[in-house]
Amino acid sequence: SASYVGVAEALEAVRARIQSAAAGRTIQLVAVSKMKSTESVRAAHAAGQAVFGENYVQELLAKAPEVPQDVRWHFIGKLQSNKVKTLIER
Repeated sequence: SASYVGVAEALEAVRARIQSAAAGRTIQLVAVSKMKSTESVRAAHAAGQAVFGENYVQELLAKAPEVPQDVRWHFIGKLQSNKVKTLIER
């Protein structure tokens, strides 16, 4: 199970590294939720992360209804043609 504190601390460390490397550019962090629990996604969202990437259609479809509605999803994997309709209809 995800520790909300651990997820928040990890996100803060990543954000600090991004800010340091960004050199003033605007960067959007897409947190990859592959193989992470819905609880971990909720913990990251509670820590201010709203954009997630998933590369399995089945996992995205299972997680999306279980997390806050303002979570924005990106599909980041190879999409099999037989799963396109399922993903689009989500």
